[in-house]
Amino acid sequence: MQGSVEECSPEAIEKAAALARILAAQQQILALDDHPGWFSGRIKAVATVLKNLANSVGNSEADGQIEASLAKALAFSNGLPMLECSMRIGANSLR
Repeated sequence: MQGSVEECSPEAIEKAAALARILAAQQQILALDDHPGWFSGRIKAVATVLKNLANSVGNSEADGQIEASLAKALAFSNGLPMLECSMRIGANSLR
């Protein structure tokens, strides 16, 4: 019972909201369709943020998913694999 009280505490709600805002910002970055010269740096930065986000909520197994999606995104110069991965990470991390 105590676990459910903690999950509904104002602090837990604010933490979940903050994580959701961070995730949404990263997804906006991944949705950009401009392909600048710094595309690989941008995608790698998003991957780092996603790893840190997942790890902050105890989802350390997400690292492998993020690395695989990063490799695909870089190979195809397309952020879609990372965007899809971020949605899966978000669904698992914000429950």
